Amino acid sequence: MPKLTYEDCVELKKNHPDLTRRELSCHYGRYYKAMKELGCIDALYPRRKCEDAKNLTYEDCVRFKEEHPDMPIRDIASHFAGYYRAMHRLGCLFELYPIKSKEKKQDQLSYEECLRFKEEHSDMKRKELYSHNYSYYMAMKKLGCLDEFYPKAKEQYSDKLTYEDCKTFKEQHPDMSRLTLYSHYRGYYNAMIRLGCYDELYPSRMHAQKFSDEFLIAEARKYQNVREIKEKGGKWLLDAIYSRRLKDKAFAHMEALGDRKHRMIYVYEFSDMSAYVGLTYDADKRDYQHMTYDKSAVKKHIKQTGLTPTMKYLTGYLPVEEARKMEGFYVEQYRKDGWTILNVESTGGIGGTPARADSDAIIELFNQGLTQREVAKRLSVSESTVYSTLRDAGIDYKGRANNLVEVLDDDGSIIMTFNSAVEAAEHLKVQAQTIRCAIRRHLRCRGHYMRYNPERYAMTKRRKKK
Repeated sequence: MPKLTYEDCVELKKNHPDLTRRELSCHYGRYYKAMKELGCIDALYPRRKCEDAKNLTYEDCVRFKEEHPDMPIRDIASHFAGYYRAMHRLGCLFELYPIKSKEKKQDQLSYEECLRFKEEHSDMKRKELYSHNYSYYMAMKKLGCLDEFYPKAKEQYSDKLTYEDCKTFKEQHPDMSRLTLYSHYRGYYNAMIRLGCYDELYPSRMHAQKFSDEFLIAEARKYQNVREIKEKGGKWLLDAIYSRRLKDKAFAHMEALGDRKHRMIYVYEFSDMSAYVGLTYDADKRDYQHMTYDKSAVKKHIKQTGLTPTMKYLTGYLPVEEARKMEGFYVEQYRKDGWTILNVESTGGIGGTPARADSDAIIELFNQGLTQREVAKRLSVSESTVYSTLRDAGIDYKGRANNLVEVLDDDGSIIMTFNSAVEAAEHLKVQAQTIRCAIRRHLRCRGHYMRYNPERYAMTKRRKKK
């Protein structure tokens, strides 16, 4: 690699004029070493004043206070150590950043004040109460109302948890990883270890590697289809089967299910010569929907006549285009045989994605400024349908929720505007979290203050509240 010259260093300075000395050292180490060897580092990238606390004056500290009026002392010590040391040296730290008045002592708090605190912080956890409001914690403990206001979570009593409790927890969190269970639900973790059901409820992928092929195939035979394995938390089993290429043997007994590319034709026949013909990728799920949802044409006819239909499978799972044609064929066949067709919509939809007419309506309403939720409510479809339709159409369905980032100069004028914090971060060569932190804490980033566009920010907040 050729050695860097002074001209190379000057070229870097022209391309990155706002680069700090620390960033130069971290991201351009070769140039940093070359500048030190050539003796031009102080000329091209002089030290910031705050890096040397000895050079800061009282006026500099006052100016810093005006720029960061609400910053906690802890953040000054963490992120602006130069100013923190200078204020200590000049004796103006507590003058510029006075310590806030302390809370009432625990002996001064009454039961009524503790009750009022509980009403104002109803969602606070017992651990947060201890960490951030210790006076109230000790006062409640002394008054004997701590367990009344902030009872211990059941998972803290791991010795009282039963096997049924652990099994219920598993049903509520089927896809939780072992690491998450250990980190955030230690009570249940300890209870499962004590009861010996940890590997049974949360088997690991590493654990699955110890099992034989015969064991994995036997486990797969307990399920009717692949979707049932996923729903009951058997992802570890699928991973092991796929990694060992046992798919043909393990899934040989399972019933076939459709997917995005395959559908089957079914029919509901009533004794009054009424029929409903449809297509689906999951016959059992579709049968449940027809028998449960009031908007279903089958359910409506059951309510009107009191008759119980018979469901028949007309085909197996076919490619989507062929299934569309077969649905229309069977509808006409039943109509010719004298049956009354209950289908409200025309054939051509594939049972899971919107028809072409619905897709055009979704795109049109979204372009008019409606949110995904509003479009779904207007057309009586699910939000996931709107989401997938916009995605397949190549529309920027996420861009509407982004907050515009505005870069300001010292006079408050807008210098640059970016569509998102990510775009601003790419342009300014920083992380997106740095941009968001600078906006939230009113700090400078690359020498400028930033903010979210007020109108877009207010609109985003209103949408979130809905």
